[in-house]
Amino acid sequence: MTQTLYLTLLITSIIAIIVFIFVLLYLVSLIRRVNIVMKKVDYLVEDITYKSESLNVGVNAINKVASYVLAADAIGRKSYKSAMKLVSENRNYIFTFLEKLKENTVKPSGKAKPSNKKASPKKATTSKNTAKQPAKQKPTNKKK
Repeated sequence: MTQTLYLTLLITSIIAIIVFIFVLLYLVSLIRRVNIVMKKVDYLVEDITYKSESLNVGVNAINKVASYVLAADAIGRKSYKSAMKLVSENRNYIFTFLEKLKENTVKPSGKAKPSNKKASPKKATTSKNTAKQPAKQKPTNKKK
């Protein structure tokens, strides 16, 4: 009887060890999968954060455009003071936004360097400056 009990305990312990090994392998596989999923979630959150930061400029622009639509409505209703106040408060923002749009839409070629000039209103030109002067022709020295 003791010999059968010993044999039964030996067989059950071997089966328990085999099951324990399979459980450990499954846990290692599960931890690796969770790690991969967590990395993907981290990349997703990072991507969404980056895109929201880049969209933030657009949202601010839409907000400003909406305020200008309200200003245009105020001009239509003869409320010039509030419209002029709104335009004068946001003058610098308009120029910086136009500069950002220019930088994002116009990509410089490989040789040309991007300009770091600030956006500023253009000055009126006089009629003297607008007249084009004829281009000078280079003398040609051809020998016949």
